[in-house]
Amino acid sequence: MAVSRYISITRADVKNTMPGYTNQAWLAPKSAFTLLQEPAPAAGAALGEEVTIKVAHTFPVGEGFIQVYCAPKSVEAPATLIGADGSKRFKWEPKILLLGDSAALLAQILLLANDDLILLLKDATCPGGQILQFGCSCTPSQVSAGTFTSSNTGDETGQKGYALTLTSYCKYFYNSTIAEKPAA
Repeated sequence: MAVSRYISITRADVKNTMPGYTNQAWLAPKSAFTLLQEPAPAAGAALGEEVTIKVAHTFPVGEGFIQVYCAPKSVEAPATLIGADGSKRFKWEPKILLLGDSAALLAQILLLANDDLILLLKDATCPGGQILQFGCSCTPSQVSAGTFTSSNTGDETGQKGYALTLTSYCKYFYNSTIAEKPAA
């Protein structure tokens, strides 16, 4: 008879309780990686190891994650449980709001909108701020919706920018270095 992997989770075990994410996000096209790491739990590993990446992703020289500046308090990552009995999984839909408008930003968003992506978000819990990864080698994230908003000068939101929703079926806890693409 197999041993159950379920464990009791008490109040003392609960982590990352601060709602939301910081305004830090990183994106990389799947094609940019030399090696896109996956969780590699050992036999008998603790619960949670199967969704944790402990080894850094690698990129060729001149490549890496691009950091994107998001509007404060705009980043979220809701999920819905989907699938038939026996094969349920989460459909994650992280949302980011990239502030501003320029030719370079629009051109970059048009490229991102049609590429397979890996998205990293930083949890809002301080200190530390766990990094979360959406997308993996088998099922990378993809932009599933996007809008552009340009509010009026007197509007209380006062934001101009591009809102992107990505769809992902992989969410991992990334516990390694974020290699950023060098500035051009």
